[in-house]
Amino acid sequence: MAYFLILVFIFSSVTGGLHHRQVSNLAIWLFHHKKHLWTKHGRPGTHFFKGEPNNGLINRFSALKSLYQTIKTPDFRKRLRAPEAREFFRKFDLYGRLSTCSLFVFVITVFILAATS
Repeated sequence: MAYFLILVFIFSSVTGGLHHRQVSNLAIWLFHHKKHLWTKHGRPGTHFFKGEPNNGLINRFSALKSLYQTIKTPDFRKRLRAPEAREFFRKFDLYGRLSTCSLFVFVITVFILAATS
């Protein structure tokens, strides 16, 4: 049972990382295809993607956090109708659901193990 818990936790962590990676991928796509939206959202970026001009690490990450919160709104999704953007949204939703479900399974399994021991 311990191996199952470790595998579920690792799966949850990986899918959570992929969930956040989709936001970074969307920021890079916005930079290349919709520069006005990228600028409007504060020029989000990561360690590896700084954009132009380089607005500093803290500003890039706070803008990325803002984009992460905005990506969930239907209004933002309606503005981006490109197939590439819809693919980012689809993967963002998929990885988010997988991460949440696997974390839920992990917590329930821990409670079951605690109750039976």
